[in-house]
Order: sequence, then C-alpha cells, then structure tokens
Amino acid sequence: MSTLYVTEPGARIEKEYHRLLVTKDDEVLLRVPLRKITAVVLVGRVGTTTPALHALLNNRIPLMLVSRTGKLLGRLRPPTASNLPLRQEQFR
Repeated sequence: MSTLYVTEPGARIEKEYHRLLVTKDDEVLLRVPLRKITAVVLVGRVGTTTPALHALLNNRIPLMLVSRTGKLLGRLRPPTASNLPLRQEQFR
C-alpha cells in the first residue's frame, strides 16, 4: 500500500469501478486500484470529483490538499469512531 501523490497542474482524480483515475485533458495518466492506496495528496492545481471523494471516504483513505509550496491547506478524513451507533444512542 502507498500514498498517491498527484502533482500535475490541471489533473483530476476520478473514480472508475474500484479504481482511481488520474486524468488530464480527457487522457488517463494513471489507474490505481483503491485497495493499493493508503492516502492521497493533491499538490497545487489538482481537482477531484465527488464520486472519487466518496470512494476515498468509503475506503477509509484520507485526502490532503497541499499548495505548490508544500503548505498543508486541508485534510479530508473518514470518521475514526468504530462505535458510532453506540455514540448515537448515548446522544439520544
């Protein structure tokens, strides 16, 4: 398992079945099975689709957005609580 770094300006992350695609100008640059990814880092002007974000969250894969200079801009992480139903009951 490894971290997927996408640094190509104008590239985009898309979902295709159980894979992530890195595309640019309708050309597929890379296909990676979700099971081989532990994290995704988007550097600079790189985009993503909502289905790709859902796939990352559903597969518990975090996403980091980093500026071209290396500054962390933000992070998207799946929930960490495995006892969510218990917490919901406690809240009621």
